[in-house]
Amino acid sequence: MAGLTISTAQSGTLHLVVAYNPLTITSTGSVTTTVKGDAIAGGRGTAWFISNYGTVSGIIGNSSAGIYLQGAGSIVQNYGNIFGATAGVWLSSGGNITNNSGGLISATGSYGVYVAGAAGVVTNYGTITGKTYAVDLTYSSLSNRVVVAPGAVFNGAVSGGNGTLELAAGSGTTGTLAGTIGGKSGSFRNFSQLVVDSGAAWTLSGALQITSVQLGGALEVASDTSASTKINFASGGTLVIDNAASFSGPVLSNFAAGDTIDIHNFSAAGATVSYNASTGVAQISNGSQTATLDFSASTLGAGGLQVASDGGTGIDVTLGSSSPPVAPTITGTVANQTTSSETPIDPFAKATIGDANSGATDTLTITLSAANGTLSGTGLSGSGTSYTLSGAASLVTSELEALVFTPAKGAANTSTTTAFTLSDKSSAF
Repeated sequence: MAGLTISTAQSGTLHLVVAYNPLTITSTGSVTTTVKGDAIAGGRGTAWFISNYGTVSGIIGNSSAGIYLQGAGSIVQNYGNIFGATAGVWLSSGGNITNNSGGLISATGSYGVYVAGAAGVVTNYGTITGKTYAVDLTYSSLSNRVVVAPGAVFNGAVSGGNGTLELAAGSGTTGTLAGTIGGKSGSFRNFSQLVVDSGAAWTLSGALQITSVQLGGALEVASDTSASTKINFASGGTLVIDNAASFSGPVLSNFAAGDTIDIHNFSAAGATVSYNASTGVAQISNGSQTATLDFSASTLGAGGLQVASDGGTGIDVTLGSSSPPVAPTITGTVANQTTSSETPIDPFAKATIGDANSGATDTLTITLSAANGTLSGTGLSGSGTSYTLSGAASLVTSELEALVFTPAKGAANTSTTTAFTLSDKSSAF
């Protein structure tokens, strides 16, 4: 059917019939009520399709809407202005509303957009305003979706009906959302998941309290201390953490090569990362600052966690191609060695320090049970009952093997036992 096109000013309520579907209101057209009632009203049994480039106004009376549609699957595309009293657009059987760039949907009463009866999808590139809710999806469904483009404005709360809040890409523009994201009373409330589209870049200035995050683009988070949050990385996802102290609890899943965690205000100088494969917890430390990241160990990609400067005042955490960090090993030690008459002995001649972490520096500590003699050798520091060797595992091994222990002179016809304890710390573990 050809439908109906309005290119001039029309007064009074427009009651839709099948012959008017689809309805187009051009930039010179308008529909304005002169008495109480909806400006455009469509009944049940038809999936209405309305494209508005002009002005629709139904602001007379407390219960009036700019557009009120009862037909399931109805679609409203707005490029112009829609004004209502109780709601700008009201869909009573679900449907799809797109407010395009430059578009305005506004109500003097509670709802900019109100969707009931079935799942709804609301996409906003422009401005949606309501005294209480900018958007209210009242029908609880995982199929509900609110799509937000960078630059979109919501005046009033956005309630998602247990659906998805999707942050879209926008031609290199970074979007910003203010207020709490998630929970039952936040600025963006009643959402089961947050999706950041591939290529999108968004900054959240408030707390993130949503259960599930699908991260395909870049997301900057001011704070998230909810242990119930799971952030799932997609290929090339970037998570930016403004403050490590305000980010604790979320589980990071499917982190793989190509994904990045950028921790702001965290010096890269001397920074190292230690990962516990059993718990999935990684600790990043530079000596004066510590950040803790909780990974889902079973979904962590192949390779080892590594840190480097982000080019500013923070660090990037990525996954390298090497194996995950492992603990160093000490093998080949021999127990119950003896010497007599203070004859020097090489107690570690067969010992080996092993470290599979590429480029790691090992610090070996040798502790004596008592100062019953002295250790000597190349690279050795310390005295009394505590000595250290430091360097690559191969260097520490060669220096350890060459160490000499010279017993202190004791009383005649007596024996003394000295126990040696070796402990090794790898810079990569």
